[in-house]
Formats: sequence, structure tokens, C-alpha cells
Amino acid sequence: MSLLGNDRYGVLRAPHGLSVVQELLNTAASGNPRLPDLLDDAAAADGWLWELHTSVDRSDAISMESLTDSELHTLRELRTSLSAAIATETEVTPFLADVRLTLNAAGWVEPVPEERPCAWLASTIMLEGFLAQRSGDWKRLKICANPDCSVSFFDRSRNRSGVWHDVHVCGNAINLKASRSRRRAQSAPINS
Repeated sequence: MSLLGNDRYGVLRAPHGLSVVQELLNTAASGNPRLPDLLDDAAAADGWLWELHTSVDRSDAISMESLTDSELHTLRELRTSLSAAIATETEVTPFLADVRLTLNAAGWVEPVPEERPCAWLASTIMLEGFLAQRSGDWKRLKICANPDCSVSFFDRSRNRSGVWHDVHVCGNAINLKASRSRRRAQSAPINS
């Protein structure tokens, strides 16, 4: 069974490196039924981070030491800041991550990850977020509009109008509630 957030919620991965941002967002306790937060304890977070690192197409190697309590706290803060930024909330808690770039032998500029897992993830996410903002894909990364859900998904609709991570699961439930509420309101007696 996969520990990756996108897999456990059954959402398609965002394109390119933006999937790493989506992955961090989908470590949160979400869905119906609610799945556990993968950043609640070091063992779960270590397993998730190892699977994430091995799933991305990278030739670099990071030291896979266990995450410290401080690093777990940092990852949760980054996830909260990203979630707020994607949900376009008015105030986002700033977050700082170092991204080192190098010019390789072939003449390509490429990121050089930090060696600690938390630093690698934070720098990768910030770089991929920057690139997604430049390409326009950032606005397609969304949080499900169902308040009981909050799964992150990549909106593949032509006009960028998607609001549910899964229209059959979240969209139908919300639309059914709204429909029942409208029917109740229409059938309620009018007081004179």
C-alpha cells in the first residue's frame, strides 16, 4: 500500500514537480472517511518522505535520517502556508527555504538539494511552486471545496472551474445537501 498522499486519496498527480507540492498538501488528515495526518509522528513522516523521494525522477541522493521534532514542525508550517496560499486566503504565513542552483557540465542550471530530508523537501517545494507560478499551473492546484474534505487536486478542466477533488464523492454530497435545503425552504410555510 502506498504512503503517498495523492495515492491514498485517489487523485491524479499534478504535472511535473508540482506533484511534490500536492503531495505535501495531501499528507494532511482529509477525506471521507478522514485519513490520518502523515506528519503527526516521525515514523509515518519518514516512511512518506522516503517513498516521495524515491518516486520523483531525481538522480540525487539525500541522507534519509529520521526527521526531528523540529523538522516535523517545519513541514507542518510549510504545509499550512501552502494550503493558505492555494486557497487564496488573505494572509499567508511567510516561509523561507534555501534553494541552491548550479550550472552542470552540460550547461543546464539545476537545483542542488540540501542533504537533510526536511531541507530537501522545503527547497524542492519552493522551487517547484515558483516554476508553477511562472508557467501558470499554480492556479490549477486547488483544495477541494467540500469543507469536510480539503484534499488537494490539480484542476484539469479547460476553464479552470473545478472545485471538487472528486465530483462523485464531494460534489454530489454538497450538491445534495444544497438541493435538500432549497426544497425545505420552498416547502416551509410562509408566516404572515
